Amino acid sequence: MEALARRIAGIVSDQTSASPEDREVYEFAMKLVINTTVDVLVIFLLAYLLGVLRPVALAYAVVALLKYFAGGAHASKMLNCLVTGAAVYLGIGLGARAMAHSPSPVAWGAFLVIGSLALVVFALNAPAVPPQKPLRSMRQRRHLRRGAMVALAGILLLGLAWLMRPFASPELFWAGCMSLVWQSLILLPGSQRLFDNLERYMF
Repeated sequence: MEALARRIAGIVSDQTSASPEDREVYEFAMKLVINTTVDVLVIFLLAYLLGVLRPVALAYAVVALLKYFAGGAHASKMLNCLVTGAAVYLGIGLGARAMAHSPSPVAWGAFLVIGSLALVVFALNAPAVPPQKPLRSMRQRRHLRRGAMVALAGILLLGLAWLMRPFASPELFWAGCMSLVWQSLILLPGSQRLFDNLERYMF
């Protein structure tokens, strides 16, 4: 995948007479596009085969939205990102299916605990950015922080609305809750260091 991204970036750079700096930007953008496309295809295909496509798709969307603003730890290699993502999202999908028949008090309790903890973690740590990609200004940090809190509030309001009057399958509610748990975990201090240590034993 990295070789393909490098090749495409080289073709685009040659056609546009881009500078070496622009070529690096093109290569990074192509890596991101290819990585995301492969992630979606592989994870969603496995989710379909396991019968958990809907909760996995919801979890993927929720985390993508929150991570856009809040950031968080991530794998540094494409293959490790794919393996980690597949394990996490398929785990969320299977867990959501297993919890789908939980009684209402359990759902309310889980939502209140997860929602409260997510609010605290986001308030203290969002946005969390890697050291090699620092934010350009405090204004940008405030913008991302505000976006993260608004996105989180919207998701929590949807969860509350579902609890008051369910409008979709219970597995989608649980997928949303588990997505908040995952996104909160990767925002915690030290989460990137944990990812780095785990990658030593991966590909």
